[in-house]
Parts: sequence; C-alpha cells; structure tokens
Amino acid sequence: PICSHDVINDTCADAPIGTLYTSDSPLTYKGDNTYATMTCVALGFEETWHAVDLDSDFGMTTSLCGTYPPFGNAFIVIDQSCPCSGNFIFANLFDQTTCDDGNWAMHYDSLPSGVYFTPVLKDDTSTGPYTWNISPFGSPPPQACGPGTGNCCQEGGNGSPSCDDEDCCNAICAADPFCCDTEWDDICADQAQDECDICNFVCKFDENCDDDDVCTDDICNEAGQCVNPDNGTCQCGGSEAGDCCEEGGNGGPFCNDFICCNMVCDNDSFCCETQWDDLCADQACELCDICRCSE
Repeated sequence: PICSHDVINDTCADAPIGTLYTSDSPLTYKGDNTYATMTCVALGFEETWHAVDLDSDFGMTTSLCGTYPPFGNAFIVIDQSCPCSGNFIFANLFDQTTCDDGNWAMHYDSLPSGVYFTPVLKDDTSTGPYTWNISPFGSPPPQACGPGTGNCCQEGGNGSPSCDDEDCCNAICAADPFCCDTEWDDICADQAQDECDICNFVCKFDENCDDDDVCTDDICNEAGQCVNPDNGTCQCGGSEAGDCCEEGGNGGPFCNDFICCNMVCDNDSFCCETQWDDLCADQACELCDICRCSE
C-alpha cells in the first residue's frame, strides 16, 4: 500500500511517461512535491519526476504554468538517463513570461527523439501541489485557471482554454483535461453549471431576471449572468421617482421633477443619496415653482 507521505513519482524510475508529437497539445500533469526526497544528488535539491517520449526530433518546453501559488524556482535541466547521470541537458532559454501567471518555463531546442526525464524542484519557495506541462517548443502553454480567462458558466463555452474561477476551473479540468488543454467548450460549461457554486446564478439568455425593483432593468447577458443596471426611472425626473412636493417626503431618494430635484439635491445631497424626507420636501416647497405648499 502507498502510505500517505509516499510520493508516487519521487524517483525517475516511477515517473509517469507520455508520448509527445510535434502537433500535440501539451502533456499536463498534476503533482505534489510536499514530501519529495532527494533521489538525484547531482541536482542538489529534493525533486519529483515526469518523463516524456518524443516521437521525432524537435524542441520541447517544460513549464509550471497553472501552478498556484507560483513556484519561485525550477530546474533548468533534463536528463536522458535514469537513474540520473549528471550529464544534464540545459535549457536554451528559461523565463517567467511565457506563463501568464508568472511561473517558470524552460525551452530546449532540437532534441533527438527518445525518452527524457524532467525533474520538478522542491525548495522553500517551490513546495506543494503543482501543474507540470510538457509541450512542443514554440507551442502556446496552457492558459492558467483564474482571472484573465473566459467565463466558466457561459452557455456554449467561452471559446478558449480554462475559465476565470480558479476553484471551478481546476475541479472541471481535473475530471476533463480537454477543458484546460484545448477549449472550454459547451461540455465543460455544462459540467461547470452542474458542479460549481459560482454557476448557481446562471440564467438562460432568454430568461427574465426580474429583481422586483422598478428602478432597474432585468437582463440575462451573453455570459448567462443576471444583471440589473439602473434604468434611470427612479432618479431625478424619473417616472418612478416620488412626488417632490409630498408633505413629509416621498420615502425614496430623488423626486419626479428633474429641475426641482436637482435644485434641492445641489443644496442637500442627502435627498438624492439617501432619502427624500420631510426636510427635502420643505426645501422643494421653498425652491420649486411646481410645489403649491400650504404655509
């Protein structure tokens, strides 16, 4: 049995291996190096391993795109031997700009076909659950879950990989990696609407989102979200605003004569920001020609 602190890919011999083709989407692995040990002394740090079989000669990128919080460090080497030989292949380029979320990406040019072992570093800045991507060099890395991506709940999908709510996105992609690797399509959106709390409010595009407020419009937008923008009918001069001259006030902010309302609110903003109360009504009687108030 595997004990709770055992790491399945702690050694290169146990590394999961996938075949990568030049036209492929990235191979994406979810891992956790919290309990990793040092199995390759030449690397100098504790590590976990993932392996890839290149079907032909081409470049390769490894990255931590999608890891949150981002890892502070990464190995910039890979090995063709297991156990590790120390004769590492060093990345030609490495950066924190390829990944939208600031994680490390390492680029290796013109590798011969064959199996490569790729280590994931563990140190004080790089410990915990992670996402490890292996892709043909030059292909775009997978879009990280979270802000800056499309809406998780949008009817029919958002047309791009991943979505903007990290918890929902990670849950759906763990079950269906296509949603993050390739496209958040209608199937991914349907799963999100079934499983994610953030989608509980989702409406159909032709559905009424009535909030029982005459001061707002009731709209279901293209993302499947109910929105209720102010429609202006309850502001100064609006058809739903109360009487400017009503004794004791009209009970709401604003009043239904545009000129009178603005005159009073310029003098006392409380009348438009909070409530058109008895003091506002008294000012209307003094300032506004429309009011015929008893002395």
